Amino acid sequence: MSKEEEAEERAAKATLDIMVKAIAHLSGGNAGSAKALLEIMNPIDNVLIKEQRAGIMEKMRLCKIHENAIYTYYNDICNRDLKCMSYLAENANNELLSFACQLDDYGGRLVLKDVLDQYYAISDETSD
Repeated sequence: MSKEEEAEERAAKATLDIMVKAIAHLSGGNAGSAKALLEIMNPIDNVLIKEQRAGIMEKMRLCKIHENAIYTYYNDICNRDLKCMSYLAENANNELLSFACQLDDYGGRLVLKDVLDQYYAISDETSD
């Protein structure tokens, strides 16, 4: 292995180590939240473009959405739909999204009903 290849391998390992630590920190050990973060950050899936991924992460930072609240956002509010998460990141009020992500039993969907209805109306139009 050349010196360049060794340097690239070390850089890749360091990047992976940083990502693993960031995911562990943000998820607070919640496996569902960690899975959501991995999906959001996955550049290979072609569901979201880079700017949408960054938008979701920035919205979560602004709204202080971390640990269990990440899973609530991903699963309970957006039904594991990354495009829904991106839409809410762009269109939902920060305070409402933050509050909604703290609720259990899908209560956050009720808080965000109007913006979710807008998202589903748009996504229904584009799927026709």
